[in-house]
Amino acid sequence: MSNLTLTKTQMRDGTWQGIVTGAGDTKPDLAVTHADADVAGVQLEHDASSDHWVLSIPVPAAAIADGLHTLLVVDRASGSTLASITLIGDCLLYTSPSPRD
Repeated sequence: MSNLTLTKTQMRDGTWQGIVTGAGDTKPDLAVTHADADVAGVQLEHDASSDHWVLSIPVPAAAIADGLHTLLVVDRASGSTLASITLIGDCLLYTSPSPRD
């Protein structure tokens, strides 16, 4: 079990952002993955005045596609999943009878 808490603050311009609390001044060791691969460009910045860390995750282009895609944020120290970020891409569904039948 992790002492860390991750709270989403916003998703804007393809970047998911959240606040990590419970780490104090020690930088949390987090893994962010999509389809079992590390997500590139993840940033974690300390906000000493608020005693938390700001996590920024650029959503990979591969996750912006038809179907269901999940990014996982895991505390490496405890192995606990702090968040699962789910993206649902629109897909064209065939229904029958269709107007063309």
